[in-house]
Amino acid sequence: MGIVTCDVAFADQLPTLGQICAKIESICTLPVVIIESSTDELQDIDATIAFECDQDCKLQLSAYRPGAIDRFCNDEFSEDPQFGEVMKRVMKSAGEAHEQRSIHLRSYVGLEPALMCTTALALEALGGTPCKPIGDEERAEYGRPITESELMRRYELQRKDNRSMSWLFILLLPVLIPLWIVTMIWFILTLPFGLMRANRLVKSIRNGESIGM
Repeated sequence: MGIVTCDVAFADQLPTLGQICAKIESICTLPVVIIESSTDELQDIDATIAFECDQDCKLQLSAYRPGAIDRFCNDEFSEDPQFGEVMKRVMKSAGEAHEQRSIHLRSYVGLEPALMCTTALALEALGGTPCKPIGDEERAEYGRPITESELMRRYELQRKDNRSMSWLFILLLPVLIPLWIVTMIWFILTLPFGLMRANRLVKSIRNGESIGM
């Protein structure tokens, strides 16, 4: 199952998990429950939320503590600081790359998007800036009160779409399997050349050379 993500950057202090849930409820009027919530040295938000009426459709929220990514990479890659700098860029979102903090949202392909879209709108209302601008259509669709029966109808339509896609995938298997076999053969044949290129890139990074893509 594919992953759907959204980052919302904050110039100032992040809202608390309670504030986020309260703002979601004020937008859509549906109760939100916190299914799991924890913190550690790396993250001060690591939670899973859902609408109370259907807790199978979950949304994960996370946020790194100030400076946590830098400290983690410095400790983990102390023997190779140049590679540590590369990992910092990989782990940081666009907002964090500009010394801001971000709340990361993660859902999955095939889940009804009401919770994720409403959460992004709630974070924006709390002072955040989504990594991708929220369109007018999404604002009109999800920035309003939603009844439980309407949400259940949306979930049922999404499940029907998912079943249709599953049947389509099954029907296409006789074509997809040979293509997969050809792809695997091509991957195996080209793997040595890919490894050599990756080795050259790593050496260039360690030597501080610029990399042309």
